[in-house]
Amino acid sequence: MNEDNRNLTRYTPETTTFSGWRVSICRKGITLTVYFADSVYGGDEGSRAAAVALRDEVLARIAEEPVERVMREYKRKYKRALEVARARRKKRAKEAARERARQRRAEARAAREAQRAAKLAAEEGTEEEPAA
Repeated sequence: MNEDNRNLTRYTPETTTFSGWRVSICRKGITLTVYFADSVYGGDEGSRAAAVALRDEVLARIAEEPVERVMREYKRKYKRALEVARARRKKRAKEAARERARQRRAEARAAREAQRAAKLAAEEGTEEEPAA
């Protein structure tokens, strides 16, 4: 493995729905995993630069400070970002489900109206005209 990519993983649309870099550092049983999306950081190079910066920052602090404290601090810091992203995905999923339900109701309404129109047309066409 290239030393420059240590603790980094690249995700692309060919392999996942996510496009970006992941930093994953595990020390003393504590794992820190943070994702950097290309869409947020302006492409592959921007997201990689952000991932490398975080990795280097964490590893430098680990060398100087107690591992447990550093890892827990970063986990807390990025936990909020994960919760926000999770809430955003959940909200989008709800909105998409609502939109699908609206479309199904509109299609059902249109089908009912078409049936009514066909029924009225059939009734008008089969009625006998009164004799004069």
